[in-house]
Amino acid sequence: MTWLRQWLAAWLSKRERAAPDACPAFALRIPADHPPLDDTPDHPADFGLKACWLAVKTAEPEQVLTLLKAQDVRRANWQSGIDAAYWACHEKYQENIYVPFISPPVRGWVFVVGVPPLEAAHLPTTQHFETLTAPLVAHFPEVQAFGSYRVVDYVAWAKAVDGQWLRRFAYADGEILQNEGAQTAEERQLGLTELHGLEFAEGEFEAWVDCDGSDEFMPLKLAGLWSVNPDDLPEMDIAPGIGWVGRIF
Repeated sequence: MTWLRQWLAAWLSKRERAAPDACPAFALRIPADHPPLDDTPDHPADFGLKACWLAVKTAEPEQVLTLLKAQDVRRANWQSGIDAAYWACHEKYQENIYVPFISPPVRGWVFVVGVPPLEAAHLPTTQHFETLTAPLVAHFPEVQAFGSYRVVDYVAWAKAVDGQWLRRFAYADGEILQNEGAQTAEERQLGLTELHGLEFAEGEFEAWVDCDGSDEFMPLKLAGLWSVNPDDLPEMDIAPGIGWVGRIF
């Protein structure tokens, strides 16, 4: 197992130790030194760097919330909800359970910010990504997944259409973690080198680095072509709104 896989496994296994069955009296406790959840409608806040998120093609976030089977759900506006999702994902959450933010709809898409990384599907310690996304993929016409984490040059993207994953790709620390399905036209539009399999052929790694394939902004740029670039949200003419946070797993 590579260093990167060990890092991902360690990150995810911490959450395994606090399975919901082991803590039935769990409550979503916000510590005193963290900004509280706020249900005052606000304009969309940006996200995407050092984060993993889903974009779900729907205008009904309540359906997303139901299919996620989130518990202890609270209303939260963009800023406080995204803050809570980041806080949970970066190991500050005492129960080590994901607390994603489910956004109001934006141009036909609902975001789920703060989800397990795509590569989790291939780790022996967890099937969290598959468990989380399976009901969404089965129910909605399109689901997309993205991840960006500069510490290990982690970038990931995936697209499911009509109940099937058509493209899944993840890279980090000089290694291709997943590469399933044909490269999309939007990836080619961004100048990304087309890679084959899980091993770099001669010269492919250098080409991948030269085309900014491992740049932390690449998942956001691709999201802008597939759905919505979350980095552009504050500049978009979107009315104030509120979403939800809730624990999963």
